[in-house]
Amino acid sequence: MQVKYEPWSIKKDDKDVWGIRILEGKFTELTISINDIVVTEDQDNSVSLDYDVVYSLIPANELENDPEFTETMSFVMQDVLVKAMNEYENRNNNPAKSS
Repeated sequence: MQVKYEPWSIKKDDKDVWGIRILEGKFTELTISINDIVVTEDQDNSVSLDYDVVYSLIPANELENDPEFTETMSFVMQDVLVKAMNEYENRNNNPAKSS
């Protein structure tokens, strides 16, 4: 599955809030803010996502019951985590890239 999305962030109550916006497909313009990502290191190695729907053309209660939405969000979160891990490894393995 491929999903085109972009990250976004805002300042809210003196905190940085970040999330994603879907760019095309069934969930175009869907924007969520990420509250928490929890990785459980058990036999399932599961990831749970706590989020708020900021904007959607589809009512939030319909999203929760849509398996395609669950699959889309799973792909996006996996992609975000892989990119973050790669960036972290690149930064830590290359002193010229360290901040």
